[in-house]
Amino acid sequence: MVITVTPADIQDRDAARDVFWRLRLTQPQISQVWADRGYAGELVDWARDRLSLTLRIVSRPKGTKGFVVLPRRWKVESARSAGACTPAATHATTNASPSTPKHT
Repeated sequence: MVITVTPADIQDRDAARDVFWRLRLTQPQISQVWADRGYAGELVDWARDRLSLTLRIVSRPKGTKGFVVLPRRWKVESARSAGACTPAATHATTNASPSTPKHT
């Protein structure tokens, strides 16, 4: 787990670069991260180009109003490498239905 505390005047997406660097150094098997629209834009390209990390943006379903649980928001998926996790854990983390939010 990586925790970063930042001043209130730092946007989360700006602090994300440091978190992603730490993630890559400490958990090189992680290949994908899901985030909300606040992280879209150049951060997606930066993560891909600099860290070989896929940042997938989860959007709100069209036509929704008010609070909506976003599937896969902030879910981190581990790369499937030999011995990285059990088949049951792999199924639970990588084949979850997009309509069923998972709390990890």
